[in-house]
Amino acid sequence: MTASERMRADVRPERVTATAAALVDAPPPPTDRGVEVTVKTDFLTCTTRKTPDDISAVICKYTGAGLQELSYGFNGYHRQLVGLNGLRVGFTPGRDDASVNIPGEACTQLGTYNLVGLVDELAATPTRVDVAFDHCPFTPRMLDRAWRDGNVNTRVRREGDSYVSMCNADGNTTLYMGSKSSDTRLVAYDRRGHTRLELRLRRDRAAFFWAKLVAQGPESLPSLGLGVITAHADFVQRARADSNPSRAPRLRWWAKFALDVAKVRLTQPDLEPTVERAERHIQRQAAMLETYLQIREKKGVPRGKSLEKLLDVGVERMRDRHLALVAMVPDYLLGQALAPQTRMSVSMSRG
Repeated sequence: MTASERMRADVRPERVTATAAALVDAPPPPTDRGVEVTVKTDFLTCTTRKTPDDISAVICKYTGAGLQELSYGFNGYHRQLVGLNGLRVGFTPGRDDASVNIPGEACTQLGTYNLVGLVDELAATPTRVDVAFDHCPFTPRMLDRAWRDGNVNTRVRREGDSYVSMCNADGNTTLYMGSKSSDTRLVAYDRRGHTRLELRLRRDRAAFFWAKLVAQGPESLPSLGLGVITAHADFVQRARADSNPSRAPRLRWWAKFALDVAKVRLTQPDLEPTVERAERHIQRQAAMLETYLQIREKKGVPRGKSLEKLLDVGVERMRDRHLALVAMVPDYLLGQALAPQTRMSVSMSRG
């Protein structure tokens, strides 16, 4: 049996021996009594440059069912292919990209192992990944109380819509930790008698998370998800902390959930510098600058005045390390590379 065949066959959940003590992709039982936390991939969106026919063939290979084409699309795409359990593919004839959306039921049907294989065969880049933890040993109200008491270490801003606590019509509480536009968001709510905590990742962080999942293996989903969650919000006893809040002990119910899993920061991996990458960066910066100058010109501000203002701001923000770098550049190179007003500003900074 090939690796891809094994992945397609392995749709049953299996026990994870990691410290997270969880089940990957296991269906949740009706109550929390005597139940371990279960973990699964609950939503996945990715983009690919495969053709609709190629995408349909790969999806059919993993799901065993074909896709039906509709004459209308979604998210800016003109058409779509739809499959079982809400799976759909957005595409536009003539465009070289497509979006594959795999919602909760379809993710459950496939399982994390098959999702990894499917994304790999599509050569796709994930843009949204949701990880669901069911049967958590706490309630949303416990999280809300700890948050409001300040017993949390987090980078989430406390103003605006970064933290929202909602009481539903049935009397249950739903918490949103992170704004709608954030790349990382936690959502806690009551799900038919048990607590679910969802980790919702977008854009680059979704891609970084998926790259780590592929590198470490699908069985690392519980520990990897917990690591990202505790890096985003860690519930602790701040009153028992010393001058460093990061050393505060965790609240007992949170420690039971997080265990000893290390925190995971989803940051840009080190990429080998290339001419193409540098060119794209310069183009983005130049486009922003040109847009700014054009807007100012339409408002009656000469381009030279706008550049002088930008240079003044740049000089004010220069620190010793910047001045040291400027001092290392020979005058004749500065004369070749910079406009007259820029040379004047640099000369003033050197002075």
